[in-house]
Amino acid sequence: MNPGSYPEDLPFEDILTLEQSELVSRLIDTQLWIGDSVVNGILDAVDAASATTVNVSKTGFTSTTAIAKVDEYAALIPAEVRGAANVALYLSFAEFDKYLINMRQANYYHFAPDFNTADGVTHPGMDNLKVIPVMGLAGSTRKVIAADGNINIGFDNELDSSEFQRWYSMDNQSLRFRIRYKLGAAIAFPTQLVNIN
Repeated sequence: MNPGSYPEDLPFEDILTLEQSELVSRLIDTQLWIGDSVVNGILDAVDAASATTVNVSKTGFTSTTAIAKVDEYAALIPAEVRGAANVALYLSFAEFDKYLINMRQANYYHFAPDFNTADGVTHPGMDNLKVIPVMGLAGSTRKVIAADGNINIGFDNELDSSEFQRWYSMDNQSLRFRIRYKLGAAIAFPTQLVNIN
């Protein structure tokens, strides 16, 4: 703490701001995927279109079967998506961990010896299919396969979610934060999406 009894700035303000930014980022990711009472997320859009999506049972996805299950899911990718340059299987980090364990057990180190989690892992034998973990599916076993551009995310102003206000409040004798943003998610072509539910 700075000396004196009336500090209006804290030496660790930047650390608090970074923590708040990470919390907001997780919240936005969860709202985008799972939604909440205010925001309809990607899964809400998928469920609303489930009569036209390719629907698959999620059962049997374990640390010993994950690779085979992704092969099964990939075989169901609609023909018009199959040849797309970038297709992704989105899943939670817990489900992604099962996939990685299965890759290690199968000695598939040569497919992803070094990778960035945000970019995911290219599925063995399919150059255009990446398995990508997302924070927004935490606690869920749901999975979605979609080509780039089929899942659309929109913000009123993208900067709103990353640039929030911070000030010292004399009234409350505390550091205050405020963030406001608008966002939404939609599926462009439900028939070209694999819903693993």
